[in-house]
Amino acid sequence: MDDRLPDAFTGHTIDILRVAAGHQQIALQALLDLETDLVGKVANARSLNARTRFLRMLEECTASIRLAYEGIEKKHRKQLAGLATVEAKATVGFINEVIGADVLGVSLSLNQLTAISTGPNIMGHSARTWWQGQDESLQQRFRGEMTRGQLLGETNEQLVRRVRGTAQAGYTDGVMAVSRREATSLVRTSALSTANAAREKTIEDLDDVVDAIQWVSTLDGRTTLICQGLSGKIWTIPDYKPVGHNKAYPGTTAHWNCRSTRVPVLKSWEELMGRKLPSLDNKKLEDTVKKKLAAQGMSKEQIEAVTINSRASMDGQVNKDLTMDEWLAKKDDTFIDKTLGPGRAARWNRGKGELSLSDLTDQNNRPLTLKQLDAKVSRGEPPPETKGLTIADLDNDGQFVPAPPRQRK
Repeated sequence: MDDRLPDAFTGHTIDILRVAAGHQQIALQALLDLETDLVGKVANARSLNARTRFLRMLEECTASIRLAYEGIEKKHRKQLAGLATVEAKATVGFINEVIGADVLGVSLSLNQLTAISTGPNIMGHSARTWWQGQDESLQQRFRGEMTRGQLLGETNEQLVRRVRGTAQAGYTDGVMAVSRREATSLVRTSALSTANAAREKTIEDLDDVVDAIQWVSTLDGRTTLICQGLSGKIWTIPDYKPVGHNKAYPGTTAHWNCRSTRVPVLKSWEELMGRKLPSLDNKKLEDTVKKKLAAQGMSKEQIEAVTINSRASMDGQVNKDLTMDEWLAKKDDTFIDKTLGPGRAARWNRGKGELSLSDLTDQNNRPLTLKQLDAKVSRGEPPPETKGLTIADLDNDGQFVPAPPRQRK
C-alpha cells in the first residue's frame, strides 16, 4: 500500500504546529506588553482607596485590555487567512505527487479561503468569537481581583501581585496567567482547525478524484480517548457519511489542542480510467498525466514508468492505523531529520535517546513562519531550524500574503 499521503500530511501537521508555535509567541508577547501596561497603571495610581480614582483606574485598564485583544485578534485573523491558502496548495500538491504529475490545481479563490479561515472552525465558533470571549473574561477577572483587593484595603503593590502573580508561584497565580494559558490553547487549536477546514473544502472540491477522507491520529501517550476511537475511521465526501462504523464526523477538530489530521482517500486509477474529470477540465486523468510529463521532456519509457507507479499508488485502499512510534521508526534518517530537526532527531535517537515520542509534537522551541512554510509547500524547500528566530521575524508574518494557489485553467 502506498503511504505517501499519510506520510506527507503527518509531517505537514508537525510543520503547522511549528507555525502555531510562532503565532503563540506573538500573542504571548502582546499579553506580556498588556501585563506591563496594567501593572504600570495599578502601581502608579494614586489613592486607590478613593472610589472615583479606583473606578478611573478600572476604566483605563479595561480599555487597555480591550485594545490589546483587538490587536491580537486582527493579527491572528491575517495569520489564519495565510495558513488557509498555504494549506489548500499543500493538499493539492500532495495529491499531485501520488498521481505522478502536477495536474490538479486549487479552484478555491483567495477570498473563499479567507472566508473559510474566519468560519466557525474552533468547537463551533470562529477565532474572533473566542478572542472576544477571552477579552471579556480577562476584564471580568481583573475587575474582580481589583475590587476584592480594594475592599481589603490592599496597597498598590499587593494589587500588582494580583495582576502579575508572585515569584514564589512562578507568576502562575495572577490574573494574566489564565489569559496566557487560554491564548496558547486557542492559537494552537485555531491553527490546526483552520488548516483542517481549508483541507476539507479543497478535498470536497476534488470529489471526482477523492473517494473519502480518513482520520489519522497522532497515537502516543498524550492521545485522547476521543482521537484513539476516531483514528483510522473514514467518511465519504462531500456528505461525510461514516463508512463501516457509526461515528459522526467531528468536523475541523475533535477537542481543544487536538493534533489529529485528515488524509484524502483517492479513487483507484482503474476507477478513474476513461472518465472525463471536472477537476481536469473534463479531460481524462491518464491523458492529462502523460501530456504533462511529455511537456517536461520525459521519454515514452519514463512516462510509462511513472504511470505504472501511479496505478500502484492509487489502489483505492485506505491507510492503516499507525502509532507515532511505528510511523517514524520506518523512515530513514533524512526524513527524520527533516521532520524533527537534526538536533531533536539526535535526542530522540529512534526511541533510544532522551526525547520521548510525546515530545515530538511539542514544537514550541521550533517556530516556523508562514513564509517558510509557503516556501516548503510551493518549492519543496525544507523549513530551516529556527534557533535564534526573534519575535520580530515572526511578527512580520502577520502581514504575510502567500503566493496565490495555482488556479485550474
